[in-house]
Amino acid sequence: MSFIHDCPTGRLDKKKFVEMYRQFYPNGKADNYCKYAFNRFDTNNDGTIDFQEFLLAIAATSQGPLDDRLTAVFNMYDFSHNRVIDQKELTTIITAMYDLVGETDRKDDHDPKKVAADIIAQLDLDGDKKLKINMLKTVTKYTENEIRQWHEGFIRDCPNGRLDKKRFIQDYQKFHPEGKVDNYCKYAFNTFDTNNDGTIDFQEFLLAIAASVQGSIDDRLGFAFDVYDISHDRVIDQKELTAIIVAIYDLLGETDRKGDHDPKKVAADIIAQLDVNGDKKLNKAEFITGCKHNESVARLLAPSI
Repeated sequence: MSFIHDCPTGRLDKKKFVEMYRQFYPNGKADNYCKYAFNRFDTNNDGTIDFQEFLLAIAATSQGPLDDRLTAVFNMYDFSHNRVIDQKELTTIITAMYDLVGETDRKDDHDPKKVAADIIAQLDLDGDKKLKINMLKTVTKYTENEIRQWHEGFIRDCPNGRLDKKRFIQDYQKFHPEGKVDNYCKYAFNTFDTNNDGTIDFQEFLLAIAASVQGSIDDRLGFAFDVYDISHDRVIDQKELTAIIVAIYDLLGETDRKGDHDPKKVAADIIAQLDVNGDKKLNKAEFITGCKHNESVARLLAPSI
């Protein structure tokens, strides 16, 4: 294909896109498949594909390492753009492929729903009945073998693939046998449970673990900030910090809470020391900088970092 020869305006519209696919698949129906392929090419969603979009999409699917090319294919199939492919999406894609290649046998083992279910059953690593491609490897920096080891341990402790609050608290209690972990776990659990469904799946678990132990000190302090930002408004005020300090005291079994150890006073002192812009709250940058430069604050709020 010569892009300008076929598209003198410098734009490839949906109609021309479908016609182009029909040339390669004369015995099939290209419309359904092209709907998803076109949306992947049309990155700025203006209803046409310019030469840059065209060339980038062609290069993504035909050049580079195998992982990169498979990722490009995955992105096309993930038409909900949520970084996973569920059985409904995969069934739709398989149906579109059958249409494209002119496949009419869609019964029994060729039923798109069954094919989709079988594929997910074979490739689904964490048991959530969805497919992800290299996302955990890319984001966490763990190797595939390390991810599998984490997953084996997770499933051993949570056979249904879900970690609930009760089990979460039990696990924390093992690390802090002298303390009361319930209060602290309430905040930590909510940070792990990113979709707010009341449980932590393997993806949420591993991403949170990685965020707290991998990466730069800024990244790890940023994760601690997210745990302490109870209201999720990107700042920690004195009321939130007081609640967190009480939870940390409970966690550590700290009983001295008078005078200089009064949680309210400790919270007020920390904010006074770290608050740069004078709003009596801590944003993430202030929290990270303060913990890096104030040993006593870091020892209380980020002891493992």
